[in-house]
Amino acid sequence: MSVPNKTNINSNDDSVTTGAFLKYFGFSDHPFLNSSNPEYQYSSRTHRQAKSHLEYAMQIPDGVSIITGDFGTGKKMLVQDTLSNQNDNLCIVEIITPPKDALELLTVIASSIGKQFLTPEKEQLLDVINERVLEQQALSSKIIIVLYQVQDYSFEVLEQIRSLSDNKINNQRAINVLLSGNPELYKHLDEIGIPQLSRRVRYRIHINTLNESETYEYILHRLNVAGCNDPTLFSSSAIDYIYHTSSGHPKYINELCSFSLIRAFVENKHTIDLELVKKAYDELQQHPKDHQIIEKLKNYQNSIRQQTKSRPKFLLFLKGNLLGEYSLLNDVMTIGRSHDNDIYIDDPRISRYHATISIQNDVTIIQDLESTNGVFVNKVNTRLSTIEDEDVIQIGLHQIKVVHKVKFVNKEEEFEKTRQAMSDTIDTYLTNVEKLLSSMP
Repeated sequence: MSVPNKTNINSNDDSVTTGAFLKYFGFSDHPFLNSSNPEYQYSSRTHRQAKSHLEYAMQIPDGVSIITGDFGTGKKMLVQDTLSNQNDNLCIVEIITPPKDALELLTVIASSIGKQFLTPEKEQLLDVINERVLEQQALSSKIIIVLYQVQDYSFEVLEQIRSLSDNKINNQRAINVLLSGNPELYKHLDEIGIPQLSRRVRYRIHINTLNESETYEYILHRLNVAGCNDPTLFSSSAIDYIYHTSSGHPKYINELCSFSLIRAFVENKHTIDLELVKKAYDELQQHPKDHQIIEKLKNYQNSIRQQTKSRPKFLLFLKGNLLGEYSLLNDVMTIGRSHDNDIYIDDPRISRYHATISIQNDVTIIQDLESTNGVFVNKVNTRLSTIEDEDVIQIGLHQIKVVHKVKFVNKEEEFEKTRQAMSDTIDTYLTNVEKLLSSMP
């Protein structure tokens, strides 16, 4: 076998590069991407304990539960796996992105249970939620609201959550609340000062990082899921080094294993030994944000996963010219001028972190992140809005078209059709900017 080189790995032909990489090791896909695929979920002792507590917490009539753990320890995957095995009559609402205020929180909840309003009012939203509570009670069931990244929630939003968890209808509480966040969540709740919410907490669950033996089992498990049955691919000394440098943190284990495999591919090695892992670690330390190769592999895996998932695509245009096509494969993606956004737009009119697009209970939602020039959906300025097939999102001079069905957008007539559909949107945006500038002192 000829030795592959870096030029090949960094080539634009991701399918050829990744196909050669997978074939080289006998993988069906890359084993160490930070994937939400439940097959890769490794059940450590702390995960098993956490799942057992979660399952019980979901069965109690009411209450608030908290699950904490460092970023990348698998909280979200564990929660979703637990909820997927619950009674079908349950109404489950997942809130991925921290709401800005109480109204936004209630709007997202109402939207998730199937009620949408152009200009929602708080009492109107509470009525909708209470109606759903009654429906769930008639089914001898309830609503479970799961909130992620709660360490970033404001006092107003947390107070509204407390109020929802306290609410009784027919002398029964029918809303369970699960708060998920990093270990600083408890400190945040103490500092923000909502003792009533803390007193409502029935279960406090924490996911620890992996110990040394679990790190070994974790690596072998992911290799096995990816189609590799060779337990000696990573030497014991290499795994020991990976454990001590990562402190058993799954995210960092994945990162170091990924880069070690790529180094082995480059150097035509079939065993990941201590020397190779040290070399990969040193490279990651020198270039902690340079993961272009890993991202190419991730993009390839995502393209395979997209074939089996019904998720929207987003076509980015500027003045009718297609700049790129993006897929919402995870539950949330960001748009902005900073390079670390999922949709990066190099335009001074765009804020660094301009907006997010998320999937919540199969509903696609766009949220303005307090940007300077706003977000327009079908020419309407919006802070939070559901988006559907064929909707056009205006951000600065750029347009993002929502496409749920796969279309061959590289055809000349499709380009022309989109140019015509979007030409007046640019004019509308420029008019709004002119009005804003003229109103400034």
